[in-house]
Amino acid sequence: MTRRLDIASRKPPSPSAVISHPNHFRSTTTSHTTIAMVLDRLRQLSSHLTSTPPPPHPFDPLSAAEIEHAVAVINEKHAPLAYNAVTLLEPRKREMMAWLVDSGERPHRVADVVAIKKGERCGRAWWI
Repeated sequence: MTRRLDIASRKPPSPSAVISHPNHFRSTTTSHTTIAMVLDRLRQLSSHLTSTPPPPHPFDPLSAAEIEHAVAVINEKHAPLAYNAVTLLEPRKREMMAWLVDSGERPHRVADVVAIKKGERCGRAWWI
């Protein structure tokens, strides 16, 4: 523990003024990311009361309805296909940070689809 003299009065500071905890200099302000996360959680909790489903988090896996929609969009132009994978294409870090820090627009959810057309040997990928 270090002691310092108060310059104005030339006497030691009170014990509460002495810095003894290593995390004393850590910022006490809450980061924008934490605030965005808390607000998102409050929206989720309020949706329980109003019985309206909240929009999915940008990193949540695709729902069954989103997968069916992506498959339907591709089947309109490219049927018949054998589907290998339909997964979430995660948003770019820049988009996520804009949403979390600046409360910008929620990143769009994009389906990454890998399918093979019957009779072909290599697959194709689409982003829906």
